[in-house]
Amino acid sequence: LIKPPEEKPLDIFIVSDRPELALKYAFEIRKKQQISVDIDFSSRKIGKQLEKASKLGAKYALIIGDAELKSNMFILKDLNTGNQTDIPAESLSIVEFWNA
Repeated sequence: LIKPPEEKPLDIFIVSDRPELALKYAFEIRKKQQISVDIDFSSRKIGKQLEKASKLGAKYALIIGDAELKSNMFILKDLNTGNQTDIPAESLSIVEFWNA
């Protein structure tokens, strides 16, 4: 009997009202590290996207909204505990945080 391959849990779900920006960061994270990333291509509100992230079993949500773009700080939210960490928006900071 052949077992189906185990599905790796989703590491990060990028939540943003700008799908093109979410896609850019998803590609960047995937390219730099073996981290599974997903995004929502619809223009749903941030709250609905967070619900989707939880339903998909994501460990973290990376929140990139207008306020985060203005401050150059993204929010990495642990979806199990609800704890949030601000991380710089620089291109490699997400991967560096993940490796810490």
